[in-house]
Amino acid sequence: MKEKPSEKARIEFEQEVKSVIYNKQYVGVVMVNNEIENEGDETEPYILEIYNTNGRKVMSRKIDFNYENVRMTDKEIVFVGGNECRIYTIKGGLKFSYTFSKNLVDLIPTGYSRRYIVLYDNDSEVIRLKHDGEKVEQ
Repeated sequence: MKEKPSEKARIEFEQEVKSVIYNKQYVGVVMVNNEIENEGDETEPYILEIYNTNGRKVMSRKIDFNYENVRMTDKEIVFVGGNECRIYTIKGGLKFSYTFSKNLVDLIPTGYSRRYIVLYDNDSEVIRLKHDGEKVEQ
């Protein structure tokens, strides 16, 4: 191997890190939000920060629900928790938010524009997102 890896940046976090996600261009870190104003007030329990491969922070956003699974694709970050899911763009914009009638195990992008596989405890389905953000079942 001719190329040797080198450290590009060193970033220290004061908050507890819950999850680390990445793709070819970015690394994301989900941390516990220590800035909750009132004890017991957990309206935004996590902070998501996205860094480029040079270590520069490109986005920071508070996450407003408890999640169980998170993944990053080339263009978005998908959070799943209970029967809820949120999809954010890499720049931090909320692309999709929905509460399903069943408990979710995962929400997996298919590689086709706005199409996802929804995995439930005992079932699955493919959904397509409409432009206005509504869920359409296929």
